[in-house]
Amino acid sequence: METFHLGRAFKILDLEGLRWEGRPIMESEDIQGMLLLLRKANKANNRNTQHKPRFGLMDIRGTSRAITLIKEKVQRIAPTELSVLIRGESGTGKELFAGAIHSESFRREGPFVAVNCAALPENLIESELFGYEDGAFTGARKGGKPGKFEQANDGTLFLDEIGEMPLSLQAKLLRALQFKEIERVGGTKPVSVDIRLIAATNKPLEQMIEEGTFREDLYYRLNVIPLDIPPLRERIEDVTVLLELFTKRVKFNKGTGAIRWSAEALNAIYKYHWPGNIRELENAVEYAVSMNVSDRIEISCLPERIIRSVQSASQSQAATLNTRTFNSKTPMVKQPTLHSSNSDITPLNGETKKTRDESPPTANSISQEEIEAILDALAQYGTTTKGKEMAARTLGISRATMYRRLKIINSLGYFKEEIK
Repeated sequence: METFHLGRAFKILDLEGLRWEGRPIMESEDIQGMLLLLRKANKANNRNTQHKPRFGLMDIRGTSRAITLIKEKVQRIAPTELSVLIRGESGTGKELFAGAIHSESFRREGPFVAVNCAALPENLIESELFGYEDGAFTGARKGGKPGKFEQANDGTLFLDEIGEMPLSLQAKLLRALQFKEIERVGGTKPVSVDIRLIAATNKPLEQMIEEGTFREDLYYRLNVIPLDIPPLRERIEDVTVLLELFTKRVKFNKGTGAIRWSAEALNAIYKYHWPGNIRELENAVEYAVSMNVSDRIEISCLPERIIRSVQSASQSQAATLNTRTFNSKTPMVKQPTLHSSNSDITPLNGETKKTRDESPPTANSISQEEIEAILDALAQYGTTTKGKEMAARTLGISRATMYRRLKIINSLGYFKEEIK
């Protein structure tokens, strides 16, 4: 007995409100024929317009190496038909990356249907995903209703928070992925579907498998291509780009004038660890702009949790660095604040004229206040290459200036070991 299946539909011609589509008839991987479909073009166009992704590859912002590598991976995996499992903490923008994969794929003209499994009640998730027939349950719509699988036909289905899917439903999802067909609730006939599945989670699925709350076979079906999104605290250099984006967006939405950030507010933003990631940063910008009453946003405009967290971290980190790194003969330095000469730092670009100093510093040309400011910044960010870069950015000086001043500080004996 020969078994045939239909390939993915593609548009052949739009003419006078009608659309001709073709679907190849496949035997294994060989095309044996073609099925021509005629449908109303406006109906097809309306279906796709209702399910377009909100994001594309250009919406992924950041200059860090981590984000650059992920964008390159998205471009490589998008043309494939393989399932993708996106993993990352809450607020890292997993739907953003799912939409980018769809927009760069051959299915870009098809629908992109997103489903948050955590937002659906357990007794409704099956009918939402697979649809239902007339009279399937009390309150069912007359004539039935197609589910998300059917709505995503010829496109991409994005299942967010896949770790929240009930165990009882995981077997049905696995079967749908294996055989490319679903069965509506209350129905008896299989319905063929052609979708690419992208799933996302912030849960430890491997641990859930051991606990018996997630199917191992479904995990391997989903995790064909893993895509791990790093938290914002691991790519802190992207904060500048995102801060500029969100500030401009809030400025446009609220119709406000020029918005500038004070050095103290910037310092707090760069030091904060952002457990809520990009979503938390965006909300913090909106809050700060709303609380602000002038053209400059001060640290007092930031959410209180950020201010408290930064103050607490400053005290503990400075004490640790002073104890372990500085020469014991050097007096404990006071906790400095960025002085007024840095108050004109423009947050969304580089240094201002007031903070730019490219002349080689000497022991006589660097003040005690500048030394203390640099030591304090290193206490917050550490003495790694990235830490020194973030310290320089916070202080409003270039990396070259930071390294030249570190050379002077080294010569003055502030460190047990030379910091280069």
